[in-house]
Amino acid sequence: MLKNINCDYIIRYIDSFKETHYSVIITEYCENGDLKKLINEYKSLNKLIPDELLTDYFNQLINGLCYLHQNNIMHRDVKPENIFVLEKNQLKYGDLGISRMATSSRKLTQLVGSTNYMSPEVVNEKDYDCKCDVW
Repeated sequence: MLKNINCDYIIRYIDSFKETHYSVIITEYCENGDLKKLINEYKSLNKLIPDELLTDYFNQLINGLCYLHQNNIMHRDVKPENIFVLEKNQLKYGDLGISRMATSSRKLTQLVGSTNYMSPEVVNEKDYDCKCDVW
């Protein structure tokens, strides 16, 4: 799925290959790590992330989710560890390993994702759709 995505807010796929016991996916390099690392850096300095930067991040994240959802793709594991930080404060969604196409004919009820970030529908194994990414 990642191979077919062309969006400034989603990590760019470069190549992939299989090894004996695992698969390897090569993506663009995210020199500043993930959003969790950035949050922890601010915490360790006992500083708040500036409002202007938060506003910029929020806009990027919303644009990325809009792109996915307009293309009927559910990320299903949105969390700081799956949002990558590039130079110039650019954010990109990554780790689409459990993403799925959202279709009206096929209801999803699988319990997938990171427990601390799951929407109530996912936790309770009820039908869910793209809205679960916003929880």
